[in-house]
Amino acid sequence: MLIGARVAQGLGASLLAPQLLLTITQIFPPQRRGMALGISSAIGGLALLVGPFAGGALAGLRRC
Repeated sequence: MLIGARVAQGLGASLLAPQLLLTITQIFPPQRRGMALGISSAIGGLALLVGPFAGGALAGLRRC
């Protein structure tokens, strides 16, 4: 079941990433497009950095 969920997550991500790039290239003019793509990539990298720590903190909470 976990493997199936990861496959579904991968399919969703594979559909989302090109849509994000397409939206950025359509919204921003060519001279500002590099900055917008850089900010988008930085946010994605920050999420990869913070995500495991946030997940560990949430998993460590004991709610009774």
